[in-house]
This record gives sequence, C-alpha cells and structure tokens, in this order.
Amino acid sequence: DINALPKPEILNLTREYVIYGGFPEIVLTEEGKKPLFMDEYFQTFILRDLIERYKIRDEAALRGLIKLLANSSHYTISKLANSLKSSGLGVSKSTASRYIDYLHNSYFMQSLQLHTPSVKNRLKAERKPYLVDSFLLSRLTTEFTQNLGRLMEQVVAETLFSKLSDNLNTNLFYWKDNLQHEVDFVIRQQEEVKELIQTS
Repeated sequence: DINALPKPEILNLTREYVIYGGFPEIVLTEEGKKPLFMDEYFQTFILRDLIERYKIRDEAALRGLIKLLANSSHYTISKLANSLKSSGLGVSKSTASRYIDYLHNSYFMQSLQLHTPSVKNRLKAERKPYLVDSFLLSRLTTEFTQNLGRLMEQVVAETLFSKLSDNLNTNLFYWKDNLQHEVDFVIRQQEEVKELIQTS
C-alpha cells in the first residue's frame, strides 16, 4: 500500500511517474537507459503504427507535426499547417487534419474540445492535445527545463481518459473565457456538468 510509505518517498515516486510515465519496461529499467527505451518506442510507433499503416510519404512533416503538438498547449489545424509551412514543411490543412486523425486512431494522442453549448463554436475553437504518456511529452518538448505543471496536467488527463473511456454518457472538455482564464477539465454527463478539475 503506497499510503504506508513515508511522504518524501511518495513524493519521489510521484515525481518519477510524472516525468517517466507508466510504460512498464521503462519504469523497470535503470534511469540512464529510460530515454533510450522511450526513443525506441517512439521510433517503432512512427514507423509501424503510422508510416507503414497509413502509407505516409512525408515522414518529416509527420514528425514536425508531433513535435508541434508536444510543444503546444492548444492547437487548431490552421495554426499547425501554418507553423509547418513556415518551417519549410509544405503541409495543407487537409493533410494536417488527416495526420491528427491518424494520431487519434493510433491512440498516440487525445484532444479536448472547448466546453461550450454551441457545437459550431466548439468545432472552431482551439483544442488541447494530450499524448499517450507523460514521458513522451517530456522527451519531445524543446523547453530547456521540465515543465512539471504541463506534465502533471498530462498525467491527470491520462487518468481521466482511462476512467471515463467505458462511460459513453460522460465526456471530457476544457473551458476558457474571453480573458483566457481556464479550467483544465470539465466532466460532463450528457448535458450536465458533473465536475471541474484544475491541475496545480
């Protein structure tokens, strides 16, 4: 029972989980080798689950898109396509949208929509990307220091996606007002808001 451990040990284990994620092979290997295993997972996923499965010809654009998503707290298809074009990767909005669909279908990523009564506004609004594991996020971000807040939010998202996956009547959103105040997670059951969760 984890609650029987001393608090400093619980905090250390929590920090390790937030940074290194939950893939069993990575958790059980020594710290210095963890990044090598994650890079191998990532290369295998890119090659087998995406490029071969969907017959993607522009591997550089796919990798660029994944990097952009890992380094973005919010995205729209238009912004992603424009960022890829400005990086010298000529990708149309329809291609970017198709790649996003591939990432969702392969369970590499899930996205949250804005909580709003208007379906039209929901479809036009920015979405929030969450990768399959927090270690992938920490490996793919280009920040010089670890953003523990973003990693913690990623871990909470993973937990919520897992818990709510079997409940077809329950959906997960985020909320933001005109002043950019945000609630990370809104749990909605049919049309009723059941819970608000803020990661901090």
